[in-house]
Amino acid sequence: MIEILETEPGVIALKISGRMRGEELDEVTTLVERSLEAHERTHVYVEIHDNFSFDVSAMAAYLPRGAAMLTKLDRFGRIAVVTEERWIRWGTRIESAILPGISYETFGLAEHEQALAWVEGRRALPHAPSIMIMETDKPDVIGFEVDGRISAVEAEAAVVFFNAALEGDRPLRLLGKMNHLDGAELGAFFDRAFLKLKYNILGRLDRYAIVGGPAWLRAWVAALDRLTKAEIRHFKASDEPLAWQWLDARPRRHHPLVS
Repeated sequence: MIEILETEPGVIALKISGRMRGEELDEVTTLVERSLEAHERTHVYVEIHDNFSFDVSAMAAYLPRGAAMLTKLDRFGRIAVVTEERWIRWGTRIESAILPGISYETFGLAEHEQALAWVEGRRALPHAPSIMIMETDKPDVIGFEVDGRISAVEAEAAVVFFNAALEGDRPLRLLGKMNHLDGAELGAFFDRAFLKLKYNILGRLDRYAIVGGPAWLRAWVAALDRLTKAEIRHFKASDEPLAWQWLDARPRRHHPLVS
């Protein structure tokens, strides 16, 4: 059974449970095709419950229409798949990786409200922010905390925030607290402005304290310290107070880079 939820123009929201019939798949496909014709971007929310199944013959009949949509992948925007089914979540990630120009976000059923808010554009980030800013009592000392996967939206915000911090000619001191590193979206990783920002920061750094993170990070910090004019040190997570002492600053307020 497919339930079409009421939502914003240019957004298709579906709740799927039980067995999906051929006529329902035709109805949804027609809905997507019309949205692609009427809107520059079509965003999709799909909520799939654990009793989901589908008619194989219905999927076979759908394939020609589905293949036609492959030429319009650049017309899809935010896509959220909400489910507890592991095989669907893994399949979604694989499809996102192999299809150019299209990206999915997966959510658990308990996250359905934030998933829909993101798809509808009422929320900037699909998940909790991965970058937190730590303001300090010194204007030339900035702290940041990374926990999770850096999104393209956060990479763009980082460019704006740190470029403002680089204004003037005073040396800059940084503290980077690494709780959980999960890389970055491809759009963020290869963003030219983001890469240029990291180069510019290295040119202005006086001291850089890196706190926590995986075991290999200590060796990476030691190698980087030999390659740059700045002093770069690694501190264990439990030694964060020593890192702030080394930077001669104190943290005052935490806030997300993008809310």
